[in-house]
Amino acid sequence: MSNKQKINCFISGDNEDNFTMLETSEEKIFELTPLPFTVKDLCCGYQSLCYVTNATLDEKFQQENKSQTALGDGSLLIHGLHSTAKKNTRRSERYNLGKVSQIGSGNSHFIIRTADNRIYGYGSCLEGQLGIGESKAKLTSYSFQPIEITFFKEQGLDVKKIYCSSSQSYFLCTNNQLYYCGQSYHDKKTSYNYNPILLEENVLKCWAGCAAARIFFTKTNDQKLHARAMGSYCHFQLGTGEKKNVYVSVTCPNINKNDVVDISMGSSFSNMILRQNSTNKVYGVGTRNSGIDLPSGKFTENWTEISQLNKQRIVQIKSGYNHTLARSKNVGEFWVWGWGMIGELMEEYIDFTKPKKIILDKFKPLMNVKINCGTKTNFVYSKKSKNYDLLHDLLRIFENNELTDLAVVEGINVHKIFVENRLKCKSEKIKKILGQYNKNILKEFFQSIYTGKLFLKDLQLMNQILQQFNIKDFSVLSNSLKGDLKKLSKDEESKDFSILITGEEENENQDEENLEKIRIHKFMLQARSNLFREMFSLIKQEIDQIKDYSGKSIESINILIKYFYTNSIKLTADDNPELIIEELKDAQEYYQLHKHSNLNNLLSKIIIKKK
Repeated sequence: MSNKQKINCFISGDNEDNFTMLETSEEKIFELTPLPFTVKDLCCGYQSLCYVTNATLDEKFQQENKSQTALGDGSLLIHGLHSTAKKNTRRSERYNLGKVSQIGSGNSHFIIRTADNRIYGYGSCLEGQLGIGESKAKLTSYSFQPIEITFFKEQGLDVKKIYCSSSQSYFLCTNNQLYYCGQSYHDKKTSYNYNPILLEENVLKCWAGCAAARIFFTKTNDQKLHARAMGSYCHFQLGTGEKKNVYVSVTCPNINKNDVVDISMGSSFSNMILRQNSTNKVYGVGTRNSGIDLPSGKFTENWTEISQLNKQRIVQIKSGYNHTLARSKNVGEFWVWGWGMIGELMEEYIDFTKPKKIILDKFKPLMNVKINCGTKTNFVYSKKSKNYDLLHDLLRIFENNELTDLAVVEGINVHKIFVENRLKCKSEKIKKILGQYNKNILKEFFQSIYTGKLFLKDLQLMNQILQQFNIKDFSVLSNSLKGDLKKLSKDEESKDFSILITGEEENENQDEENLEKIRIHKFMLQARSNLFREMFSLIKQEIDQIKDYSGKSIESINILIKYFYTNSIKLTADDNPELIIEELKDAQEYYQLHKHSNLNNLLSKIIIKKK
């Protein structure tokens, strides 16, 4: 694998027929193992893998997939048992659907939503789960090419989210109507809906699982969580105490929809994360595969707390057929439970009625880590957080000790105005409180201050330190970063540097007093612009202003400077969008924004909105 390749996706569990493209003949993977490509999104059913690439594949993978080497950002690929690609190779099939926004997987089918809001189905349609109509489904039975689902265009509906269960597909529209196709909920006998039909209204969110048959949960405009199920084994997955062998539509008792963080479903159990008293608690229902310590063959019909996970900061759960993978907010920490024979639980032939902790130290706090499960597999992958470029830039100037002006202790220097703003405290008190801690603790503490991400692994210690500054806990500090930066951007009194706008390069000798100026904090200019970062490192004497020779208007430069603080672009009614967009593209070259800058992406969205 290329040394430059950045791995962001790991797998454990089923690898029969080498459907994961790993360079191994092993059919069982007992530890999280890196895949040979990077992904933006990924889902998996039974030995079929659907993923959206970010076009940074390793060299060998590209050589063996010669037709795939021109992959673009957001391209869709499908690999595995149900792909037309030859089995037992690392080859994937690429499909030219444009940029893909979302993918979902059932046991043997995928649903795909593109950036221009087209909906496609792929795989089995025997039970109507592709929503392409009865005649097409019976003629095709299994589609080896993505086939467009035209129902929503024909009805004038826009789909904003897609979800899949074992043999059903769900489509949440912008009007909050939820449609579904596949195995029916409405008859005592098994029947199929080959076209999407309206199931619920006023739906805000939905949860389904690739291994769960005919069961799902919805969050609606009222204050309750709702569940639907059908079948003789579904009633104890709802957590309602209901004992019915036919269609059930119920409200989950004592559960406020605003408390629900995540829900997952397997073949005979469900798990839920609830936010209660500022703590995420995990509950299970059904068989012992839910993580509840039950005798073999027994099950519970009511949601039962898994006390072992109380203080583990669990924020996401996904389930396969008999197992569950959970992600903690603690970086690199995961939990597994249930039953597995081929690596679903990272061990061989294991039955965990109690959760087991798994540590994977490949991820950094600035990355958003996601998890997903196939029926017998686990996937852990990362992608850049929403404000990655801003956080990266702030972290770098702290770690590299660039333009710092406050020595907290020997070897720990920070930017005074920024840290005072974050801790709501003057520098003298900051030094007094933090002087009792060692250098390693303070480094991780300030990494957390600069980014709003938890670098200090001991959350209890982090909260103890923050409480000395009258900050309740780390979540308060983390959520305040955006507001603190916005406040700094408006604090003209504390700004210590001026950019003089010349307008045109030939005005170099223009009187400085007649030039318009924009004020900025010098450390922020250092963080966000390679031009000034290099300039400040070369110029040894102290300077407090500089001329801008980009030739751009003060309106455009002002928007760029605000972007430095907020990582967002806002135009007023008086702005000329075409001119601003063009000037900002040129200005970012002049200011030499870092390669990971999100500015171009924001500008493209302005263009899309304008269209």
